[in-house]
Amino acid sequence: MRFGKKTWIGIIVAVVVAIGGVGTWAVLYYKNRSVATVANGSGTIDSAEVTNLPEQTPEQTPAPTYTPTPLDVQTPGKADADITDRLIIKDGQRKAFLTFDDGPSENTAKILDILKQYDVKATFFVMGKNAESHPELIKRIFEEGHAIGNHSYNHNYGYMYSRAENFKEEVEKTTELIGSIIGQENVQKLFRFPGGSFEQSKAPYKQILSEMGYSFADWNSLNGDADGKPYTHEHIMTMFQETTIKHEDAVVLMHDTAAKTLTVDALPECIEYLKNYGFTFEAIHVADGAEGAA
Repeated sequence: MRFGKKTWIGIIVAVVVAIGGVGTWAVLYYKNRSVATVANGSGTIDSAEVTNLPEQTPEQTPAPTYTPTPLDVQTPGKADADITDRLIIKDGQRKAFLTFDDGPSENTAKILDILKQYDVKATFFVMGKNAESHPELIKRIFEEGHAIGNHSYNHNYGYMYSRAENFKEEVEKTTELIGSIIGQENVQKLFRFPGGSFEQSKAPYKQILSEMGYSFADWNSLNGDADGKPYTHEHIMTMFQETTIKHEDAVVLMHDTAAKTLTVDALPECIEYLKNYGFTFEAIHVADGAEGAA
């Protein structure tokens, strides 16, 4: 049988299409088997299962979270150990409680010289590791009639606020260290939280302090030296005046670490400002569990 030219062209086209279809099927078949083998090592799942595999995402380390406790539902700042409100009694007489955190350092000696010059008593919330490095300054603070409070050993938020045991360790280690310098009988159980006690997450630690027999004090006035910014003398004084003048009694937050030279320079002007507005100066003392100032 002889075919015409058009017939041969049709036969050739049909053969090409058939070959192409078989090739496509073969590629898809072996591709799906390959994916299935990678998925479970057996090659037993079919293409439908391959297309329904869950999307893979890179592993990520979850962010740390705070685990609430029953104490967290309480109102922060009103724990039994909090004596801040008891210092600010509003009896018609203006009182200033100058407090210095994070020392001692070489600046502490300069601050003590200024306080002596003005016959002013203050409270130093000391860090244990700095007290360990400057025992002579702890002794001088005590001998010159100032109050000493506990401000933790390392001031490491991540460590001390992660577990109750860590918090107790920081407090007790610092108390023992201060006592080794001035005598345990002279150590008062007065604490200031690094960062203050204002956050809700501090509620469990307030309760721990109370159970340990400690009191703690926050502040209602400051000079801004905790910000860690290169402020000017004028900025320090403006912040101090604006946060102090509106109070009848002022618990003033300042710092006496080596970097706080502006605090030292501005201290005489701060004292004179307070005197001009009728403030008297007191240190914070807690004796035998009876809170008060002397």
